[in-house]
Amino acid sequence: MDKLIIKPFVGVGNVKLGMTMEEVHEAMGMNFVSTKMFNIITDRYMESNFRVDYDKHNIVNFIELINYITDYSQVFYEEVNVFQTKAAELVAYFERYANYNHDLVEAQSGSGYVFEDLGISLWRSRVFSKEFLKESWYKQMAKEEQEAELRFQYFETVSVWSKGYYDQ
Repeated sequence: MDKLIIKPFVGVGNVKLGMTMEEVHEAMGMNFVSTKMFNIITDRYMESNFRVDYDKHNIVNFIELINYITDYSQVFYEEVNVFQTKAAELVAYFERYANYNHDLVEAQSGSGYVFEDLGISLWRSRVFSKEFLKESWYKQMAKEEQEAELRFQYFETVSVWSKGYYDQ
């Protein structure tokens, strides 16, 4: 996969916030699945791992990359490889530039962070810290299960959005 650059309040790669649906389809140049739920149209590309949401005027206002099935090993914000940097390190990096919303339950648990001033959010379904390596429940797992657990040291999604997106 080509290197994807995340630019807050701008876009991801060649998909930009503020583009029309037709412009996104042309820029992506690949098959997609489109759905509509609660008046939000979403296009999903790359096995549903590149998500683009549109506002009521069919203008891009949210882009999310999901590092689950497709390997996004080359997703960068500035010099940081987002999906290959451990969650704690990535949060510390972003905190140098902006605070996250501490009131969110996800932030309190360590699974999700919204950096509103940066226009970036990070999420993972579960948290795994290096302290868990010493726990008996982890040691009792099969080797394959242990390896699967290690992925939760990293975030599973990164998103960018238009200014005012979270005010809606």
